Amino acid sequence: MNKINLPKINYHVDRKSYLPAIIALILSLVPWYFSSHFSSDLFSKHFTIQILFFLANFMINFLTMDRLTNKTNIRLMAPLALIPLLIFAILLLSNDRYISLIGILTFVPYISTFLPFNGKNGVGLISFSISLGTLVPITYFYIRNDFVSSVFLKICLLLTLTFISILFSIFINHSNKFIILGIVLNILVLILSAFILKSWNSLVFPILGLIGWLIPRFKLPSNLNLFILAILTCVLMIFTASN
Repeated sequence: MNKINLPKINYHVDRKSYLPAIIALILSLVPWYFSSHFSSDLFSKHFTIQILFFLANFMINFLTMDRLTNKTNIRLMAPLALIPLLIFAILLLSNDRYISLIGILTFVPYISTFLPFNGKNGVGLISFSISLGTLVPITYFYIRNDFVSSVFLKICLLLTLTFISILFSIFINHSNKFIILGIVLNILVLILSAFILKSWNSLVFPILGLIGWLIPRFKLPSNLNLFILAILTCVLMIFTASN
């Protein structure tokens, strides 16, 4: 019997893509998990929309993390950006306009990484913190409940302010030059958390904000630094959801 020569599949996955993909997956799963604790019906009739938004959010996070680590050629990454745009277009055509418009806003951190900020990307820092801490959780909450809770919104704003402190060194080089700003940020986090939570749990927010500010002082590799700080934001969200 003649030997059958099957075609060889030789598709190579660049190992450099593993880190941004892992970080993106974590940063996409945790906000979904976080918002689920404030919703009455997790697997509701809007579950399909949740999945679509999750896939789009994951892809945007992956593109952003890749820009912060590998900086893959835009010609290779541009087709991937069409995926979330297509999803948001589908949501827009299905009358989920608010969800679609909020989703488009989450593109801002990714777009900002292409601008010549010379290591001082304040736009990326603020927009990514707002996206991770407020826009995405609020969107999931709205999808499940068809309204937005003022209490949940306050907690999300607190998370956003804390994320600005934690992620500062990711978007701003030489963050040690901004020590006064770091102190002011953490004081604001302490005041806001005490006002909203009114318990000892409020101390966790400025403490994690301070830890995020101190981690870059250990001079770790930039990719490891990004991974640790991203995990720190997720730890804070999980802690908030469980208390």
